[in-house]
Amino acid sequence: MRFGKVNWIRMSFDDIRDERGEAFDFASQTLNPIKESIRHAINKQKQIQDYFEKLSQEKVSLRDEEYDVSDDNLKENFQNLSAFIEVMLGVSFVICQVYIDQTEQALSAFDRQVERETQKTLSCLVRSKTKRNVLLLSQGPKAGQSQYTYAEIVNAAANYYKHRAEWDQDWITGASKQQLQTANVVMALGAKPEHDDNMSKLARNLGNHELFNVDEFLRGIEKWKFGLLRQIEEELQQQHLV
Repeated sequence: MRFGKVNWIRMSFDDIRDERGEAFDFASQTLNPIKESIRHAINKQKQIQDYFEKLSQEKVSLRDEEYDVSDDNLKENFQNLSAFIEVMLGVSFVICQVYIDQTEQALSAFDRQVERETQKTLSCLVRSKTKRNVLLLSQGPKAGQSQYTYAEIVNAAANYYKHRAEWDQDWITGASKQQLQTANVVMALGAKPEHDDNMSKLARNLGNHELFNVDEFLRGIEKWKFGLLRQIEEELQQQHLV
């Protein structure tokens, strides 16, 4: 009985396509409690809003000019909850960045394998100057009407969250090339200097309209990843490598 030659390129490609890996499992499991904590914070904010609305209605109906609807403690709690939500969204972006990094590493290794075994390169993968890794963030389908991919936006959001304290107030003065790249992406998605709700703006523009659906980020990255894999597979077929 004769067996055909094993196509190691096909096997490696299928492994990348089918295996989500530890980074995906970690991201998915870690995002679940974050999702619930954001949901809880939003519910607490809704309770505070309902309280002030009821208090305001009572003031109007009673026509009591001395009835004070303000409550500094509750207002401070509301602001603290908003800040908490911003932090949780930032952490969510960083967790998803880990999954993006794993995808880049896997496809960089695959790109090197293709060249090593076939002496051919994949034109759909742009390499870094060192030719060690492929530059994937800007490749693949774009997110909505933007000029950026979903992974590019999530990666920029994570970098903004991690390094925003290092930036000048206008985000431009004294900025490095990488900082400017990050700033350009997040500003294109609604973030603005000296605003406290930038993570919420980015989340909503990435499809997480209710803010607690942080697993939407992971689904968006998966869509980007498989769109990119389709491009790679088409080229592999055109070059008769699979």
